[in-house]
Amino acid sequence: MNIAVIGSGGREHALSWKLSQSKLADKIFVLPGNGGTENNVDVDINDYEMIMNFCRHNTIQLIFVGPEDPLANGIVDFFVDTPVNVFGPDKAGAQLECSKIYAKQFMKKYGVATGDFWEFGKICHGERSRTTTDQSFLDIVGTQDDSVVIIKQLNGNCVIKFDGLAAGKGVFVCSTKEEALTAIDKIHQKYGEEASYLIEEKLEGDELSILAFTDGDDYQLLLPSQDHKQLLEGDKGPNTGGMGAFCPVPFYNEELKIQIEENIIKPTMKGIKAEGFKYKGVVYFGLMITKSGPKLLEYNVRLGDPETEVVLPAMKSDLVELILSCFNGTLKDYKMEF
Repeated sequence: MNIAVIGSGGREHALSWKLSQSKLADKIFVLPGNGGTENNVDVDINDYEMIMNFCRHNTIQLIFVGPEDPLANGIVDFFVDTPVNVFGPDKAGAQLECSKIYAKQFMKKYGVATGDFWEFGKICHGERSRTTTDQSFLDIVGTQDDSVVIIKQLNGNCVIKFDGLAAGKGVFVCSTKEEALTAIDKIHQKYGEEASYLIEEKLEGDELSILAFTDGDDYQLLLPSQDHKQLLEGDKGPNTGGMGAFCPVPFYNEELKIQIEENIIKPTMKGIKAEGFKYKGVVYFGLMITKSGPKLLEYNVRLGDPETEVVLPAMKSDLVELILSCFNGTLKDYKMEF
């Protein structure tokens, strides 16, 4: 079959490389691709009519969406009832990544282990929503519902997240009250005074990235990886989209895997099914392994970058077979090889 990979980064290079190894793949196109990829096609990744015309003229049967923007903008919905299978969630499912507030509300609703959080901005319809188990916070917020109060109570040790998509640059990990207030100012300056954002409990521990291929009911896990987001050595500097990653992760073991599945992955899958998302794609779980167990930091609804570049070479399974199993009902029994 002919396959189109949408995107232009290192992730898409790794994807096209891995897909080309499949006995089921005839020709792999990359839209628009980069200097390292072959069969590049210069198209706007959010121009679905143009992509549809390309698919018709080149007998494309499968599209693998790399970046989040086309998913958030509904590319899967656009191709419904066409001969082309698009690997990724529908627009409703993509909210798990494109709205940090929606994702946290989803975690709370379905019992996914995560940190405490407070919501601010227009999306809250004028109310300051909060989720915490600490009564001292509830008492304070109940009388003075304001982000400054939360920041002071946390002594500045918090994470500020812009609600929408920001290419990995809308997250501010803060250690002082001044840093937290500056982060909120930056969000308002860039996205407007009514911009929605989260204040989250700052979790400490080891970060871990896990990628799951799902058909909306069942899932198969790839090997875990660990990526590093801060710009400078020694975990210093601002967050980026990712400075590098490695796989496998030395501290990952069967006991930890079971904890992650029971407290994070299975509740997430229950929620995806209950919400009625049309989700045949990848769920990225960004985790923090704390002293009290694994907790979820964020969802992505596609393969991570740079994680893809280290996880796919570690996988022996046929990637096209794995993707097709998400469409034909055989994912549950698919045997992963590493």
